[in-house]
Amino acid sequence: MSGENNFEMSKAQRAVRAVQSEKPANSAKQPEKPANLAGQSAALQWFAANTRPRQELKIKNKLDELGVENFLPMKEQIRVLGGKKRKVLRPLVPRLLFLHCRKEVLFELLNEHFLPLSYLRNLETKQVLVIPDRQMRDFIFFVDFARDSIQVLNDKLRPGDRVRVVKGELAGLEGELIRIKGHKRVVIRLQGLFSVAAGTYLPKHYLEPLDPKQ
Repeated sequence: MSGENNFEMSKAQRAVRAVQSEKPANSAKQPEKPANLAGQSAALQWFAANTRPRQELKIKNKLDELGVENFLPMKEQIRVLGGKKRKVLRPLVPRLLFLHCRKEVLFELLNEHFLPLSYLRNLETKQVLVIPDRQMRDFIFFVDFARDSIQVLNDKLRPGDRVRVVKGELAGLEGELIRIKGHKRVVIRLQGLFSVAAGTYLPKHYLEPLDPKQ
């Protein structure tokens, strides 16, 4: 949000300015946020939620209407329709979508807008699970790039060496180099949820090691 501290500015004007200053995580244009759901960009966090079966797109559309930034990861599948093979998009993980908002908004969506959402919780703290921004940025980038070959993996994978992709279309992506079925793959881990990998092989010279503490 702009650093101007104009107390005469109406609540609606402040909400519009908050929306204009934010850069959405995905390429879709984000609708303006209603005043009651807008907030300081510094307070925004990523959360994961389950929907009712086959309600992912319906809930996403409703969140869009309310101005709540969200991400519904999709994958490409080949289906035979009318005797012809066609590519169709399906949710990467059934019933799962992600919200980027203030924590208070989660409860407004339940209590004021009555959205049928169930928020995932940290198994240790029992609090609503917060997904680090860096993990979500890499995850969104990865999903958009590898929709036709992405694989969802068990989160209990052994830790791999931290690497950064320095060449090719995935340049800038950070993940772990893990051997899967005899082949080394760059894996993006969403802590507390799952990991994803793409079938795309990356040559060794496309990667650079990272400090494990990063």
